[in-house]
Amino acid sequence: MMSSVHKRINPVIYMNKSEHRLRLDGGPSHGGGSLGVWRMVNFTLGTNGSAEGNGSARGNVSDESYVVPRLSAEIQVVLYALIFVLAVVGNLLIIVTLIQNKRMRTVTNVFLLNLAVSDMLLAVFCMPFTLVPVLLQNFIFGAAMCVILRYLQAVSVGVSCFTLVAISLERYFAICRPLHSRSWQTLSHAYKSIAVCWVLAALLMTPVAVFQKHLRLSNDAHACRETWPEPQSERAYTVLLDVVLLVAPLLLMSLAYLSVVHALIYDVRSPSCDFGVPGPNGKTGGCPFSLS
Repeated sequence: MMSSVHKRINPVIYMNKSEHRLRLDGGPSHGGGSLGVWRMVNFTLGTNGSAEGNGSARGNVSDESYVVPRLSAEIQVVLYALIFVLAVVGNLLIIVTLIQNKRMRTVTNVFLLNLAVSDMLLAVFCMPFTLVPVLLQNFIFGAAMCVILRYLQAVSVGVSCFTLVAISLERYFAICRPLHSRSWQTLSHAYKSIAVCWVLAALLMTPVAVFQKHLRLSNDAHACRETWPEPQSERAYTVLLDVVLLVAPLLLMSLAYLSVVHALIYDVRSPSCDFGVPGPNGKTGGCPFSLS
């Protein structure tokens, strides 16, 4: 079972116990690994360990029997192509629709536009450049693309996560705190929030670019791997990603949407209730949680 949420961007590198050499495969992860939450959202199968600069590997696979046989190349191509087409076409339709229709440029729709952009970037920079190495058992795109692709994939996931949190908070304040939020819930504020999402994601994922290496394997193939100087640093970064991209967003969105649902149920039962205006008991509307 995966020990962290993000083991899935790269083709699998595992240790062939009988031949003592690294191989590329498409099998799932059974533990180990240096990456963080963002790899969980990608479309490849996991990694069994991280390759180090000297060509060795650190992983938890002690026997090849633990490596689940990968899907046939034909099935992988069909699945990847299907997901790629749906992701690109679907998100592209959203982007074109929101850009062409100025009347639809509300605060929520601006966040949805940003979410569509980040999701489409993830599909474009993930699907083709992940499928080819899995099929060829070789990362053929070079050292520069190794760093660029992995970094853009990570940033896209971070932006998507932060945007989802921003949408949940925007809905919370719009429904539960309308009088307090009316002055700052504007398009300009939404654009600034989106810029903050991109900056935070770019900074948070910097180690992914710094420690990404293009490695030559013993069979003359290449692999794009994260190599950390210290295991402690690797684990600390993994925990950081898990907290920032999984635990904290999950808690914030859960509180926000639970509060919104409670408010809407309260409104149905008390149609005269004015959200955002304190009632006789001093409470505001039907929102049980205060995020402000």
